[in-house]
Amino acid sequence: MYPGRLLTVRYEDVAWEPVTSATRLLAFAGLELDEELRQKVWNMTSAGLKDDCVICATRNNSRATAAAWRLKRDFDFFSKVDASCVEIYKLLGYLPLATEAHLRNLSVPFYLESEKVRGLW
Repeated sequence: MYPGRLLTVRYEDVAWEPVTSATRLLAFAGLELDEELRQKVWNMTSAGLKDDCVICATRNNSRATAAAWRLKRDFDFFSKVDASCVEIYKLLGYLPLATEAHLRNLSVPFYLESEKVRGLW
């Protein structure tokens, strides 16, 4: 709708690839990710630093934090969410969690790669 003026950012992409995402966000704004900021992003999301503060931005592993919800609720709950959100899932590139094994297996993604989704928006 507004090419070059809006950038769609998905939480999972930022959590999974924080430095790449920061580079992309800054490039969109016409800026570069310098080494100091790259190191700060890495330390806040991936360096294994202590993260016992629930309201703080620092996480020792942003990937694990982003996927933690998949281990905390029962499958029936997610089945209901999936059934209610089928259309928005299609629009945003999310995939329904077909089985409990799929839900619990954190190496199985529940969304399409960003490059495959960008054309949908």
